[in-house]
Amino acid sequence: MTRAEAIERWLSGWFVIVGEFRGWATQSQGYLDRKTGLASKRMVMTYIVECTVAGAFGAVKIIQRLPEAVSDPSQVTVTLERGKRYAFEVDGLKKENGYCIAWLGLRDPVPIE
Repeated sequence: MTRAEAIERWLSGWFVIVGEFRGWATQSQGYLDRKTGLASKRMVMTYIVECTVAGAFGAVKIIQRLPEAVSDPSQVTVTLERGKRYAFEVDGLKKENGYCIAWLGLRDPVPIE
């Protein structure tokens, strides 16, 4: 995706964070299922993205829930390259303790040319 395409999508309401990919980690996260009331575990992937603009966001921690079929961190492969710019379409954003946390749906990051 080019910068012009990203800006055009942003102007049409696309909620996105653009930054340089710095690293990732996969971990198991426990949660309580509100429908059944049962405790469950699910794998989540955390991306660390450095935003290049000055302001409120320096580094952003982007959390993505993985499909339920993924039960082991070794099943996850990341094809993103460190230092390259990507657009992450996020579902939510929260600033906490001086850094930002965003939630990514099941959409993959898009490289920016």
